[in-house]
Amino acid sequence: MALHESSTALRLNPAAATLVYNDRARIYGYQGQVELARPEIQKGLTLDPRQRLLRTSLGYLDFRQGDYAKAIRTLESVLREDTSLRVACATLALCYLAAGQRAEAAAMITEETLASADADGDMAYRLATYFA
Repeated sequence: MALHESSTALRLNPAAATLVYNDRARIYGYQGQVELARPEIQKGLTLDPRQRLLRTSLGYLDFRQGDYAKAIRTLESVLREDTSLRVACATLALCYLAAGQRAEAAAMITEETLASADADGDMAYRLATYFA
């Protein structure tokens, strides 16, 4: 249903295509269909290669597929451009932890990062995963 509605959203507002592609990728990712999520991200990045949320989602997919080094590089580049993107912080913390870099992971979990989980389901999920 959500994927069908995203097609409607894209038709009604083509200017929001990068966000629609990111939402589709997230849906596929949460369904465990990473092979379908990646093409959605690539569609969005074709439109805007610097789009931070798409690049964060790409880093998350690389993490999910076990390519921690690639995910870390992607997420660090996102955060060099915008240190306030909390979902990238939480995602990078997961990657650092998976790569055995515990101190770096802990440094990403700040009060601001924790507080943002109150308003963002992705943040809550990623922080819960981090603490699990």
